[in-house]
Amino acid sequence: WPRYGAEEEKAVIEVLRNPTYKPNDMFEEAWQKRFDVPFCKAHFNGTSAITAMFFALKLPPGSEIMVPCSTFWATVTPMRFFGLVPVFVDINPVTGNFDLEDAKKKVTKDTRAMFPVHISGMPADIDRISDFCKEKGLILLEDACHAHGAKLKGREIGSWGRMACYSFQASKPLPSIEGGMGNYQNKEDYDRATMLGHYEFAGRLGQRVRAGAW
Repeated sequence: WPRYGAEEEKAVIEVLRNPTYKPNDMFEEAWQKRFDVPFCKAHFNGTSAITAMFFALKLPPGSEIMVPCSTFWATVTPMRFFGLVPVFVDINPVTGNFDLEDAKKKVTKDTRAMFPVHISGMPADIDRISDFCKEKGLILLEDACHAHGAKLKGREIGSWGRMACYSFQASKPLPSIEGGMGNYQNKEDYDRATMLGHYEFAGRLGQRVRAGAW
């Protein structure tokens, strides 16, 4: 696992012989339609997608991001590049997911966002977390690196939060040896996340970005 066949080999050889980013564009178009989100962007891997997401937030240093205490290091480490502070939340012992009740006890004046992980394809209580974030004025983010195609109450995991990230590393449900994707609900987040790792796309993002307005 994963097992690749003749069709995948042919596609790779075609790109090697005729280098182009067009397959990425096609993948993003299909992904955006599948998840019904306004914007998405492919990244080098899930870690780079998460890093771009934290960059897009534009939060002041010292801002607290609530994360589950049991997760892969990439959920947490990238936020330190931007001076953000992880606050570790207990996990539900049955599902392994972010425990909202514990999170409620740890909210402070510096809390700005919640970043639950949908572990091993099992959706976190993202509906309840979403309601709480709206009540408290917090940003909801999603680590969906293990949850491609999962749904809760008929809604795609990765479409609940302001931004969501996925990984296509070889052990993930949708593997491509390596790769990542970000979902974005607004254009400013998409622009900033894209510019961090895709500087050559500036011409696609409009006059505001080219002028360095943000």
